[in-house]
Amino acid sequence: MRVTNSMLNQTFLYNLNNLENQLAQSENIIATGKTLNEPSDNPLAVAQDMTTRAAISQTNSYLSNINLGLTWMQNTSSSLQNLSSNLQSIRSTVLEALNGPDQSSKSTSEFQQTISQLTANAYQIIDTKQGDSYLFGGYRTSTAPSTYLQPQSTSLSSIDQAAVQGSIAFAVSDNIHMPVNVTGWQLFREVPQGGTSNLGATLTSIQADLTNTTALQNDLANLDANISNLTNAQTALGARVQQMNMLQSQTQQFASSLSQEKASLQAADMAKVMTQYSLQQTSYQAALQMGSQLLLPSLVKYL
Repeated sequence: MRVTNSMLNQTFLYNLNNLENQLAQSENIIATGKTLNEPSDNPLAVAQDMTTRAAISQTNSYLSNINLGLTWMQNTSSSLQNLSSNLQSIRSTVLEALNGPDQSSKSTSEFQQTISQLTANAYQIIDTKQGDSYLFGGYRTSTAPSTYLQPQSTSLSSIDQAAVQGSIAFAVSDNIHMPVNVTGWQLFREVPQGGTSNLGATLTSIQADLTNTTALQNDLANLDANISNLTNAQTALGARVQQMNMLQSQTQQFASSLSQEKASLQAADMAKVMTQYSLQQTSYQAALQMGSQLLLPSLVKYL
C-alpha cells in the first residue's frame, strides 16, 4: 500500500488537533486548579464525584439536624434544671409550713403567696420557647403548654392530647431518628410512679392544704414523686444528649472524610500538570516545525 501525500497530511493534521486539545485541557486545568471540568475529562471520576457530592449533601443535612437537635435538647435540659430548682423551693416551703406556726415566723398567707409565685414560675418555665416553638408542647409547638396543663384548663380532645404528647424526632443518620423533646404533659399531667396525683394537681392542692397538716403531708409525698419523675426525664434526656454529641463528632469526621475524597478527585497536581503542559508545548512546537517541512513540499508539488 502506497503512502500518499494526502494520507501524510491527514495524519499530521489529526495528530496536531490532538495536541491542541491536550494543550487546551491542560490550560483549563491550570486555570481552574481542577482535573474535572467537563464530564468528558474522566467519566469514571466524574461519576465518583457525583456520588461523593450526593453523600456530602446528605451528610450535611444530617449534621444540620444534629446541631438543631442538640440546641433543642440543651435548652430543654436548662429549662428542666430551672424547673427542678423551682420544685425544690416549693418543697422547702412545704416543709417549712409543716413545722407549724410555733417554728416558723411566716403566716399562712405568706406561705400561700410564696407557693403561688413559685407555681406561676413553674408554668412560666414550661412555656419556654426556642425561636417560635414551645419546647414542651409536643407537636403543638405553637401553643403555650400552660394553657392546657393547669388543672383548671379545659380538657383537650383526644387528638389534641396525642399532639401535645408527641415525640419530636430528628433524622440524624440513615434509618436513625433521635427524639429531642420532653413534653409538658409528661411532667404536669401524668401521674408518676409512687404518687397519686400529677404535678399540676399537686401544686394546686398544696396551696389549698397549707392549713391541713395531714393533707399537706400527702401533697409532699406526691410532690416528691413528681420531682422523681422530673429527675428521670432529665436523666433520659442527658443520655440522649450524650448520644447526639457522639453522633455529631462521627458525622463531622465523616463529612470531613468525604470532603477530602471530593478534593482528591477534583484537585489537580499542579506540579505534574505544569510539567505535562511544558512537554505538550514542546511537542506542539515540534509538530508545527515538522508540518512546515511536510506541507510546503506537497504544496509546491501541487503547484
